[in-house]
Amino acid sequence: MGCNTREENATELQYEVEHKDSMETFKAYSGYNKNELLTFRRFTMADIEAMKTSHKTDFLFLDRNGYARQCRTNGKLQTWKTFPDRYERSFKYGMYENFRLDTQAMLSTLIVLEEGE
Repeated sequence: MGCNTREENATELQYEVEHKDSMETFKAYSGYNKNELLTFRRFTMADIEAMKTSHKTDFLFLDRNGYARQCRTNGKLQTWKTFPDRYERSFKYGMYENFRLDTQAMLSTLIVLEEGE
C-alpha cells in the first residue's frame, strides 16, 4: 500500500550508516519509547576487552524488530588462554529470558549509545 509501519522504518533506518570520527553510526528507535530515535554504534573488540575490568552490567542490543533493548550481564566474561580472541558471556533480558553470546555475536548484536544523544 505504500504506507510503512514503524517496525519497517526502524529496520530501514538501521541501514542508514553515517561515518562519524571513523566509527559507523546508525539510528534506531528505542524499544521502550517508540517515538525516540537514537544514534548508536556497534560493539567493538575494544568494548569487549573493557568488559574484563569493567563492572558495568547494563548493555543495549538490537532485537529482531530493530529496536534498541536493555539487557544485563549474568555471569563473568569467559576467556580462553589458547584462544586469546575468544570470549563468551551470558545475558538476561526480561524476567525469564537469557542468552549467551560469543565474540562474533557480541560484535553483531550489542550496541553502544552515542554520547550527546
